Amino acid sequence: MLSNPNLTGVGADADRIRQVLIATGARVKVANMITTRCTQALRALEAAPLPLTATAALRKLVDAATARAS
Repeated sequence: MLSNPNLTGVGADADRIRQVLIATGARVKVANMITTRCTQALRALEAAPLPLTATAALRKLVDAATARAS
């Protein structure tokens, strides 16, 4: 939510929080954690003895849960 530059109603607070997240490296660190865990989840899914339909549905869930608009 805070990555949305069109965020309204919170004014300078959102801008300041964005700046802190970027300056401290938190944004990049969290993005890297998400990528790592997504990769781990997909690898585990490949090894899981599940029907193809279940695997496909879970892959879509991983994609939806980790997709970013910006």
